[in-house]
Amino acid sequence: MNTIIGVAFCILWGVTTAIYGISAILWFPLGFIIGIFVSAQILLPLLLGLPRAISLVAKREIRTAVIGRILLTPLVWFVIIAVLGFAAGFLFPSVADFVYSNAPLNFGGWVGTLAIVLSPLSAKSRADFRTDFDEAYAGFYTFTSRSLRFNLQLRNSVLIPDSIESARAFANRKDWAELPWSAHLHGSVIRELLSSDEEYDFTIAERALLLIAGQRMVLFAESLVGTTELPPWLDWIERIEMLTDVEDLDLENLEVKLNLSKELLERATKLFQADKSAAEVLFASGSEVGKAADVCTVANFAQRQQIALKVARLAKEYSFDQQESQ
Repeated sequence: MNTIIGVAFCILWGVTTAIYGISAILWFPLGFIIGIFVSAQILLPLLLGLPRAISLVAKREIRTAVIGRILLTPLVWFVIIAVLGFAAGFLFPSVADFVYSNAPLNFGGWVGTLAIVLSPLSAKSRADFRTDFDEAYAGFYTFTSRSLRFNLQLRNSVLIPDSIESARAFANRKDWAELPWSAHLHGSVIRELLSSDEEYDFTIAERALLLIAGQRMVLFAESLVGTTELPPWLDWIERIEMLTDVEDLDLENLEVKLNLSKELLERATKLFQADKSAAEVLFASGSEVGKAADVCTVANFAQRQQIALKVARLAKEYSFDQQESQ
């Protein structure tokens, strides 16, 4: 979506310049930037923030007061813009007339507004907004909220999962204090996978992946007490723990890992509509169990690099904490 918006911007910039002259080279992008910024303050809280807040309130994961705070932001910006517009028209009428009659500037503003309206169609934009939402309204979450504990997303400044260089830097970082608890373990897996052939020990990566998968499910199971979903979770947790205790590598154990991974992923798909948080936890743990089987069978460094990037993706999108973030 961002690529489409960028291409459309360049085309409309050229068309506007052809119609209104050389001055449009300045006024159209300026209007676009203003439109993007102002619309983001007014529209995004209504388009993305309010629906997310209502959903979390319904699940009792966040306090109702957050809705008032979300609505306050666009209201304040609307008042500011209205006051500035009135003041400009009263104190500087010639400037106000110029702005109102500047077609490239106004057209750029409307294009910027349209870009914000369409931004929720982008999965990346929705993910970025979710991260910003959790940080901005962290104080409104209830203590038992899943949202501040599971399926936490790392920022691009911490990890870019499609980049080997970023994954290596993430694995070799020294300060983990500000990151979710699981990030350090994911980092140890990636570091082992990217080690030299002489130093590589698949058992370290395998056990760390199983530990992450099992611990995530153990912690999440606390929120399932009293539900029909708890018994199968306890069975899956026990089976992961049994795999972690296995000392020897054999084909039977590999098959057990792959079958368990498949079972978790299938359940995650079925559970997605009813409980998205639980489904994402199952998906992440199921993927890690599958990768625990993969690391035992890789034959060369290139294959290990590909697994490292997949583990980096799991760290990026499905990190978790042992306790709720404060």
